[in-house]
Amino acid sequence: DSSSNSNPEALVQVFENEVKVDNSLVQTSTPERYQPTYNLEGALIPVDSAEVATPYPVISASLEVKEGEQVEQGQILAKIESEVSESKLPFISNKFVEVYVDGVEVKSNKNSSSSTAEASSKEEDNLVAVTLVLKSPIKGTVTKITDSNTSNEDSATSNNSAPNDSADNENEKNKEADKPDSEQSEGSDLMITVTNPQKLQLVGELPLSTQSQLSVGTPVYFTVYELQKEFTGQISHILADPKSDTLIVRAPLVAGENSKALLKSGMQASMTIEYGQIELGVRLPRSAIHEAELDGLTKKRPRPNSPIQGYVWVVDQTQTLVYTPIEVVQYFADSDQFLVSGISNESLVCLADLPRNSDGKTLSVH
Repeated sequence: DSSSNSNPEALVQVFENEVKVDNSLVQTSTPERYQPTYNLEGALIPVDSAEVATPYPVISASLEVKEGEQVEQGQILAKIESEVSESKLPFISNKFVEVYVDGVEVKSNKNSSSSTAEASSKEEDNLVAVTLVLKSPIKGTVTKITDSNTSNEDSATSNNSAPNDSADNENEKNKEADKPDSEQSEGSDLMITVTNPQKLQLVGELPLSTQSQLSVGTPVYFTVYELQKEFTGQISHILADPKSDTLIVRAPLVAGENSKALLKSGMQASMTIEYGQIELGVRLPRSAIHEAELDGLTKKRPRPNSPIQGYVWVVDQTQTLVYTPIEVVQYFADSDQFLVSGISNESLVCLADLPRNSDGKTLSVH
């Protein structure tokens, strides 16, 4: 047939309605059991992290702690001299902020609504000198103090909070922007960062399509590379972001008393999240898998974050080639093979790199 395309070794011949391949390019799949998993990598960060600041201008500040000092929840961190609209005084204090005017504490007025305060603030803009006592909302260590004497570069660094505080920080920025100019802080900000280094977590991203497979409380298995030790934990938060089509997963690591002293924030680790039931997969060489991004899988990273989509040429019962979608779930560096799911038991797989239009043609083996 003069219309056929043959490779130099004549191992593959493609005709109009038929594909002939050498016997060495056909493999019977042998199934093996595996547990479907998602795998995430990153640096361990504190579970509890808080940035304590005031949205009001800092006229003067008296620090009650220093960097590296351990503090208890509710411990006083700083005393701030500021000016606040008189109408807002009853709405500032809370469990971790005390407000004083001329030495007399101003208690929170919980019986009034915030809308009432906003309405009255438009009528009354008198500023009152106040002392704000800032307390730590968590137990931990003071890891950063940023004040008006800190350089812009350091300030930018200190504002990078843990992911679990990012939404709160954004809300605070929005509140700050909505305040009158008389209440804006002009370069006199004070921010104290408190973290608990004893509780660490890993935060990672998965495709949004994996959301149905995950739930809070799902067990997680950690590997901390530097320590070469394994730990366990559970998913604590699942945050969907439809705009970026991603799912943010947070899982705290559980460690015994002996291991806590070894674990440090910033250590690189991976976490494995098991989902679904035990499934069957088959091992195939690299040449058999098409349209799949396999370069990211290595000996040190044998499992992808989530299964990698690809295709394999499968021969059905009528000896017809079918371009079958599969998922790559694991890599074996010693044999340069991949474990894939989506192929029926005892199926024939064609290992040749065939043209896409071979789908539906009859396969002959010689």
